Amino acid sequence: MNEEMSRETLSYSCFICWDDIDFDDNSTKIVSACNCKSPDFKYTHKECLNLWINQNRHSGLKCQVCGTPFHIKRVLKPLKIIYKKSWKAINCLIFGLLLTNISLYMLCYQWEKKLEKMNNGNKEGNFDSLSIYNSWLMGFESKENTIWEYIKETKMNRLLQNIYLNATTLFLFINTSILVLFFYHEKDNFFEYSIDEKYEYKNNSNIREYIKKISNPVNSDINSEFSNEEILSDNGSNMNYCYNHSYGHSYQKIVIN
Repeated sequence: MNEEMSRETLSYSCFICWDDIDFDDNSTKIVSACNCKSPDFKYTHKECLNLWINQNRHSGLKCQVCGTPFHIKRVLKPLKIIYKKSWKAINCLIFGLLLTNISLYMLCYQWEKKLEKMNNGNKEGNFDSLSIYNSWLMGFESKENTIWEYIKETKMNRLLQNIYLNATTLFLFINTSILVLFFYHEKDNFFEYSIDEKYEYKNNSNIREYIKKISNPVNSDINSEFSNEEILSDNGSNMNYCYNHSYGHSYQKIVIN
């Protein structure tokens, strides 16, 4: 409570942009990330501190006044900011992937045609071996055709299965390698450092209004309109306040949790 009252009387300023700290402004987050006690260094805007941390992240992430290390974490930048800063690299990646996959497709297509040509050429070389089977199975004309079709079908199926399997593995390996190398090289443009949320100042408007009331002598009889009631606030400390007003002598209890 004493710290809350001190914020009412002292004027704090951001030690990075040097603007005044407005604790009632909910649009800007305030942090106290070090052990400095001076009004000029104790508080700062979270956006200002994050900007300073990302610009000086290779030179020691600590307070330049008291030397307290900052507790930070890595967060992913918004996609709009990532594309705005790295649009050239991202466009080159997309264009490169398209050219690479088209080239791989043409290579696999030519590979398939070559293997089919080789397979059809081997039929003549295998004719002597098949003629032996034909002479051996002279009386079984149906079995001759079955063996021939089985050999041809089995050979083509294995050939095509190997082509598709190898081509798929090649596509996945090359594309994955390109993406991993790209993200490793551009990781600093995709991530940024941010101060931990535990340093953020939590604005407690109920406590601040209560402090203003008890510090104002005009409103010293703040509980005269209540009787046997319990008033709750959401602070972390507990305090009991008893008041007996002269005309009613009723017991008042205020609990600040």
